[in-house]
Amino acid sequence: MAVYIEAVILNNLLVNYFLIYAVIITLKVELNKLRIFFSCLIGTVFAVVMPYLGDGGYLFLIKIGLAFLMCAVYAKYKNFKQYLLSLIVFASYTFLAGGLVIACCGLNYGVNDGFDFLNQNNLVPALGALAGIFVIFTVKKILNYIKNIKINSNSKVIIKVGKKEYECDGFYDSGNKLYDKLGLPAVVLDKNLGKEILKDNIIKTGTLSVKTVGGQQTMKSLEINEIRIVRDNFEEKYSNVTAGISKNKFKNFKILLHSEMC
Repeated sequence: MAVYIEAVILNNLLVNYFLIYAVIITLKVELNKLRIFFSCLIGTVFAVVMPYLGDGGYLFLIKIGLAFLMCAVYAKYKNFKQYLLSLIVFASYTFLAGGLVIACCGLNYGVNDGFDFLNQNNLVPALGALAGIFVIFTVKKILNYIKNIKINSNSKVIIKVGKKEYECDGFYDSGNKLYDKLGLPAVVLDKNLGKEILKDNIIKTGTLSVKTVGGQQTMKSLEINEIRIVRDNFEEKYSNVTAGISKNKFKNFKILLHSEMC
């Protein structure tokens, strides 16, 4: 059976993107479109040249190495443990998606044709991936909308730095997409609160890069040992959070929370 290269490329690009997107949403890793594109491209190039590599047992080892490489490319990780977790989730989603697509292809084209599901002329994998991306994107938007309703400037926040704790009001901002150098969610402190924490504690400070309308800017930053957000008798904890110190005073709150701190 003739296999069209266009179908192979489209199937692999969309399925790879769907799997990576699902992993990033699950682990709450920063979404970097360029990194995701290169990771998808690596997987697609391999799919194109795979038929020319034969059927040797080494092919399975190459596929395992490919998974390690793709996971290393599509995101930045805080440590090796986080990378391994991403790899495990990626492999799990790959097997799950593969089983579903094989079942769909098998019903229409026979099990043998469906087994090599990404290298067939049918676009079932591509269409399934598009549907999956749409569902994840829609659910994420709905959850963000709910968070905007539930969370307001009256959220009680307890900040722990060293042995000291600071209680203040926090504001959840769905537009806050600030991440630290490791790609983890960052918060912004009121000018006076930042000064108070630095005065009370001997801690190392750094800088945090911020994208603004006027261009790239930097602000002084520090590491918060723990942030506890209390609302509706429910408490959420976040450990080792990078906090930028604003050059301005906030009016009705003291800490600007990240959009992922739902």
